[in-house]
Amino acid sequence: MQFSDIPEHNKLKRQLISGVETGKVAQAVLFHGNEGNASLPIAIALSQYLNCQNKSEFDSCGECVSCVKAKKFIHPDIHFTYPVIPKSPSKPSLSTDFIKEWRAALKEMPYMNIYEWMNFIKAENKQGNIAVDECRSIIRTLSLKSFEGDYKIYIIWGAENLAAAGNVLLKILEEPPPNTVFLLITYNKAAILNTIISRVQQIKVNKFSDKAVEEFLVNHESLDAEAAKSISRLADGNMLSAMRMIDKKDALNNYMFIDWLRYLLAISRKNDQMAYVHLNTWVDDIAKLGREQQKAFLKFAQFFLSETVSLFADRDSRLDDNEKELALYLKENYNAATLLEMQRIFNDMHYFIERNAHAKAMFFSNSLRIKNLLIQVDEPVKI
Repeated sequence: MQFSDIPEHNKLKRQLISGVETGKVAQAVLFHGNEGNASLPIAIALSQYLNCQNKSEFDSCGECVSCVKAKKFIHPDIHFTYPVIPKSPSKPSLSTDFIKEWRAALKEMPYMNIYEWMNFIKAENKQGNIAVDECRSIIRTLSLKSFEGDYKIYIIWGAENLAAAGNVLLKILEEPPPNTVFLLITYNKAAILNTIISRVQQIKVNKFSDKAVEEFLVNHESLDAEAAKSISRLADGNMLSAMRMIDKKDALNNYMFIDWLRYLLAISRKNDQMAYVHLNTWVDDIAKLGREQQKAFLKFAQFFLSETVSLFADRDSRLDDNEKELALYLKENYNAATLLEMQRIFNDMHYFIERNAHAKAMFFSNSLRIKNLLIQVDEPVKI
C-alpha cells in the first residue's frame, strides 16, 4: 500500500516521509483516533516506504521487489501482530497462525475494526487478545537480523488488546534494536497501558472529511454520486461505516425516517387517526428489516437530529432540501432540549437493537415516547 492510496492526511504523510528523509524515524509510534480512520493503512504505507528501494520524496515506488512484497503483505521484515483467538485449548495461538486470514482481511477491509476482524476469523463469542506468548514471539523475531530490508518493522494493530501482556514489551519498546520500528495502532487509546504510552510517540489520525469519503466511494467502489454523498454524510468521516453502508444504501433512504416523523407529528399535533394506521404499517415494515439495516436507520435519525439542533446555533446544515424543510419546522415549533431528548431516545433504541430486542415492540413503544414529546409545543430557544 502506498500513501497515494489513502485519501487526505497530506500533512501527516509529509511529516512521516520527512522523518525518513532526515533519518529521524521514531522507533515506536502509536497511531490513535476513532474507528474507521486511516491509522492502519498509514502504518502499512509507512512500512512499505521505509524499505522501498527506489523511494521518492512523495511515496514508495510501488514497483521494486520490496514494494511488491509489501503490497502482498509477505515482506519478511514487515511483521504484524493483532488480536487472535485460541485454535486449541492446549496451545496458545499466535498472530502467525492466522496470517492467511489477516492478509485476506487487509485486502478486503483495510479500514476494519476489531469486531470486523473477529467476524472474519469466525471467532463467534470468543474474545480476541494479544497474549504473553505473542509478545515473547515479537522479542524473538526482532532478535534476528533483517532479511532484505533496511528496517525491521512490527505493526501491532489493536494495541489496547495487549492488556497486562504489554509489560513484556516495555524494555524493547524503550530500547529497540537498531533499525527497528514499532507501529502501534489503537481505536481506544484510554485502554492502552500508561507504561506503553510513555514509551511511544503519539500521533492522532483525524477522521476523513465527507468529501474524501464521497470521492473514495465513487472512485473505488463505483457508487453513483448521489448514493456516495448520502452515505458519506452519515458515515461522519468513518470509512468503515461508509463501507458497511454500501450494501445497505437502499435501507438508508431518508424517506423512511421523514415519513415516520411526519406520522408522529400528525398524531401528536392533530390526533390524525389515519396517521395511527400508517404508523402501525411503518412499524411492521421496519421490524422486518435486518438488524444492521435498523441500525442504519437509527444512524440517519441521529444525524438528522444533530443537523437540526445545529440550526439553533445558525450553523450550516448538511441536510437536503426535503429534510431541511422538516428540520426548520421542528426548529420553529420545538426547543433544542426537546430535540436532544429525542436523540437520547434514538440512542436507547440503538442500545436495544444491539442486544437483540424485539424490534416491533421496541420501535412501537419508542414511537409513542417520541409522540408524547412532540405533543408539547415549545418556545424555540437558541443554544
